[in-house]
Formats: sequence, C-alpha cells, structure tokens
Amino acid sequence: VIDACGHVDYLINNAMPLMKGIDACSYEQFEEALRVGVAAPFYLTKLFLPYFAPGAAIVNISSSRDRMSQPQTESYTAAKGGISALTHALAVSSAMGAMAEHFGEDPEYWRAIGYLHDVDYEKFPEEHCKHVRELLAPEGVDEEDIRAIISHGYGLCTEEVKPETNLEKSLFAVDELTGIVMACALMRPTGITDLEVSSLKKKFKDKKFAAKCNREIIKQGAETLGMPLEELMELTIKGMKTEADALGLGAKE
Repeated sequence: VIDACGHVDYLINNAMPLMKGIDACSYEQFEEALRVGVAAPFYLTKLFLPYFAPGAAIVNISSSRDRMSQPQTESYTAAKGGISALTHALAVSSAMGAMAEHFGEDPEYWRAIGYLHDVDYEKFPEEHCKHVRELLAPEGVDEEDIRAIISHGYGLCTEEVKPETNLEKSLFAVDELTGIVMACALMRPTGITDLEVSSLKKKFKDKKFAAKCNREIIKQGAETLGMPLEELMELTIKGMKTEADALGLGAKE
C-alpha cells in the first residue's frame, strides 16, 4: 500500500472470518477469529501510524453483539468485544498521558497502564478486574502496576484496591470520561480537534447522551483527585487529541 500510494487515508477494521458458537467452534478457529478480529487491527494500526495523511482516520467497526450475544455466535462476539476494548484502551491510554504530564510523571508509563487497564475484560467480562493478577503476574508485570490496573474497578466490580496514588486516581477518573468525549467528538464535523470543555459539559449534563458512561464515577474521580471536573475534562480532551487519527476523531473532510 505504501509503495503504491505513499500514505494512508483510512484504515477500516471490519474483517471477521467466522461466526461460530461454542458447540461448533474449535480452539484453532476461535484463535483465528481473535487473530483476524483483534490482533490484526492492532498490528495494522501500529504499522500504518507513521503513514497516515493529515485528517486520516482509523475506523474500528464493532457490533451490538459485543455485549448482546446470540446463540452460536460466541466467537464473533468475542472478536467484536475485543475491537471495542482496543479502541477504548487507546482512548484511556492517551488521556493517561496527559494526566501524567499534569502531575509531572512519566507519560509513557502511565499510557501503558491505561492501555492494559481492561486486560481481563475480554475473557472475564462478568468478573472484570478479578483476573488481572493471574494474567499479568506470570508475564513479569510488577505488583504495583497490577494494583493500579485493578483499582479502576473499585466500587464497580471489585473492592480489592482503592485508588490512592495519582496514577490510580487518574485511571479511575478518565476511564468513564473518555467514552463521553468519544461520543461527543464523533458527532462533530471537526471531531475532537476544536472540542471545548463547555461543549463537553453540555453533553455531560444530558443523562441520555452516552447514557452508559457513569457520571457519578467521573465526578467521584475528579473529587478524589482534588481537581475541578472542568480541569479533568480539559486534560482528557488534550490527551485524546494526540491520538485523534487513531481514534477516528479527526476533522471530517
């Protein structure tokens, strides 16, 4: 593609090789579904990032079945859930980079924690944050990092780790907020490029807009940080702007 065109305008990730359920899907077929539906979009994004033209976008196409499966489509559901989680992980990661800069910490380290924060969700959606340690400890991930990741589910799906450090509190605060920012930016012709806090606040007050994003958790996160909600919004927007193209939030030509 690069040899022929020199750049990329759009990367649309929608491939799905099969739609089989637990009874009919072999282990090898399920692995193939995840490779094509989740791993391939990740690596294509990584490979094409240096070649995106101004205003380019990545479009990760998911499905309502990522959370409402139908009989004998579990492999499809897992892959679509994975691509949704991948997009969300990038949004949280970018927001965490801005939070790290605000607190004078290492942005790359905080971004990595943000990227991994839902590591167990695809395999254990009903037991989220309760399998982080068993997945990451064997890979040599530090206990401090594991605790930070678990902490973002405090009071929601686990009581194991209460957010105490600025890293943990930031992850707890931006996780839900990125969803509202994404939804708000997607509705604008200019995407996130000129999104202001005032516009985001209007959508935040509308409980029907991005209704699944928990406003109370976001408010609690800002309060825990000792930060005005408006400042948290500003930092989240700032961080997500750095990945506008990868998130599909750039200006629409």
